[in-house]
Amino acid sequence: MKQLLSFQKVQKPLIFFIIFFPYVTFGIFLSDTSPFYLLLIAFLIFLRSSYSRLGLLKAALFVIILLLIDFAISTEINILKFCATVIIAESCFHYGRLLTYSISYKLILFLSVVWLFSGLITLIQPDFFSFLFYRVGYTSEISGAIRGAPGLTPEPSYYGMASAFLYAFAMQTKINRTGNKSLDLPSLIFGISVLLSLSLYGLAVLGVLAFKYNRYLSILSLISGLLVLTYIDTTFARLTLVLAEAIASGGSSLLEDSSIMYRLSNFILIYEIITT
Repeated sequence: MKQLLSFQKVQKPLIFFIIFFPYVTFGIFLSDTSPFYLLLIAFLIFLRSSYSRLGLLKAALFVIILLLIDFAISTEINILKFCATVIIAESCFHYGRLLTYSISYKLILFLSVVWLFSGLITLIQPDFFSFLFYRVGYTSEISGAIRGAPGLTPEPSYYGMASAFLYAFAMQTKINRTGNKSLDLPSLIFGISVLLSLSLYGLAVLGVLAFKYNRYLSILSLISGLLVLTYIDTTFARLTLVLAEAIASGGSSLLEDSSIMYRLSNFILIYEIITT
């Protein structure tokens, strides 16, 4: 019993670290997806429950499909990195799902403030946390104020996407705790973090997830996305670049674009949150 209690004391901080800081590399390797998390949380999730093991098997099946597609069209994308992202996302979902029943309001509020504060810092000083992360597709030469806040992630799109998922996590936590679906402060803070990212993808994910919890926020996300696309210098908008390259190449560039694979690798997590 003492060993079990000791393990639980260690496990909860470990889970928080996994969910909120999944991109920290400490400069050990040049990657925006840490293989340490793949090995660690895949092992923990397998021991968690039969439902969690089923989720891991579904993620593995999705990975196999990605590998088969990559083999069939012979892309030059580092497909294994995105396969790792699928497993990590599925595992984080299962831990987050169970954590929504036990995490306190004060703790989720504290974490949301830390998350928002990291975004505000990087709007002012984009490279402030770069010693912890491998910044992908992001350099100080491209103004952080234009691209948006990278926060505690590799680049703005990651920060926007992660903020959207954390919004859903905070909303589900409140629903489990109170039964009330109205927007609370932690959920609002995570939603603001999405806006700070200036990421169309992050806003789109927030819009999809918010439709389950708060349709007004979903509409706001759509409007904000249109404003970003219209008024921000679209030279730096990933969606604009993807569409321009697809038109120029007749669509073939979509099959060899790591950005498309990155977004595809998050599909299973979006699906899980909406349907569970």
